[in-house]
Amino acid sequence: MLTLVCCTLNHIKTWLILALFYLFVFASTTQISLAAGNNAPTPAALTESELSSESAAISLLNNTAFNRQLVALATNLPVDTINSQTLFNRVALLSILNQHQALLTLLDSEKNGVSYSHYRLFHEALKQHPNAPKPVFADQLREHIQQQVSTLSNESLYQLQDALGWSVQRALDYVMNLLKQYQALPSLDEEQVISLVTNVHLYHVLKSVIPVSGEIIAAENQHRYRIEPARLVKLAGGVELTLTIVQPKQSATT
Repeated sequence: MLTLVCCTLNHIKTWLILALFYLFVFASTTQISLAAGNNAPTPAALTESELSSESAAISLLNNTAFNRQLVALATNLPVDTINSQTLFNRVALLSILNQHQALLTLLDSEKNGVSYSHYRLFHEALKQHPNAPKPVFADQLREHIQQQVSTLSNESLYQLQDALGWSVQRALDYVMNLLKQYQALPSLDEEQVISLVTNVHLYHVLKSVIPVSGEIIAAENQHRYRIEPARLVKLAGGVELTLTIVQPKQSATT
């Protein structure tokens, strides 16, 4: 009788251990599944694209369905996640979500806000004309930049010119590499989603702002300054420097 009781107890212990083991395995599997569930499917427009050339990448970047998928990815990000991002990512996410006032307020509160002048100019214009078709908005953006530049002091104009020294081509090159890297992935984790969304959107903003702002600022500099042709200056020791003399005109804003 005692032997039977001991055997029964041993069986119970064995089953309890097995039950706890399977419960642990189930919990671990569930946790992994939930973690994997945080991933988002790679946008179909990206996985189905052919990216063998720059023109093919630009075609994808201009694809309406692809850009809508990126907006959807950004929309699904929790607010806490957006607010915890670096300034670079946070500004880009607010931008793609068209949160104009939140973006402008954020830039006003940042000491380095001038470095994001491309976003500021873009959203100041977009806030005024939210439903304008692209060709119309391009004209309105140009007009807005022209108005802003014409009212700046010489120092502020220099700061703006320096802040807008972004290269659209470099942004495109970076995005192309990113697209090729993510294209083969079945899904993207949160960090990859943010990287894809922010860098593609940055390219679009730069493409809209940088060429026109560069043209306007160059014209404004010609209006404000007397710029003499560059000349070569030879210094002691054989050092050669290219010297350009720039003098403010009397009518220039100070």
